Amino acid sequence: VYFTRDAPGLWFGDIDRHLPEIKTESAPGGSLSVTVSTPHPTEGCRHYILKHKLLDARFRLLSQKTFDPNGGAPVSRHVLPAGYRGPIYAVSVCSLHDLWIEGVMIDAEALAPRL
Repeated sequence: VYFTRDAPGLWFGDIDRHLPEIKTESAPGGSLSVTVSTPHPTEGCRHYILKHKLLDARFRLLSQKTFDPNGGAPVSRHVLPAGYRGPIYAVSVCSLHDLWIEGVMIDAEALAPRL
């Protein structure tokens, strides 16, 4: 079971704190850097974001980052393979409020150099 902006289930009041945010930028070698952040407070082991997972178009794991419950804000950085096109999905795993997923489309425009 996972939740989205459009289908937050019983956590409808917690969307803004749990839905992962995805930002992309060009990286060396034609690859794309992806930063995933979740605007969620960290309350030690009781309530925190356990990890981020980055999935490809077929929901295969591209990479993941596990967070320390006593650490800082849940932000992870990932690099997509050079030439990757299609959707990617970021999953944010909360210790109390389950899995949250958000997606973006990676296309030629996302890979274009920014001026």
